Amino acid sequence: MKKIVFKFLGGPKDGETLIGRLGGQNEAQRYYLLAYRGRLGQQFHAASDFAVEALAQPQSADDQARRFQRHVYEIIDNVEDEQKVFIRARYVQPGRSRDAG
Repeated sequence: MKKIVFKFLGGPKDGETLIGRLGGQNEAQRYYLLAYRGRLGQQFHAASDFAVEALAQPQSADDQARRFQRHVYEIIDNVEDEQKVFIRARYVQPGRSRDAG
């Protein structure tokens, strides 16, 4: 199985590096597939750790609906050989993603 190294630049995941393998169930593979196998220029959404933790907490019926900022990243590098894929994704400033509106 091919190794995946996925590096984030900017935004809530700045400096985060995910390492996994294709065919497994891991975050690196999920982001790789979300970005259409790391296609250059491809944009995708990523949740902040705060949003994930908040959504994991029980919410009572009286609480207001939770809303979180959508964080968009864009693939800027994809280096691949037979054994490894190295992907870098850069944070896209709010209002600059292709699907902003």
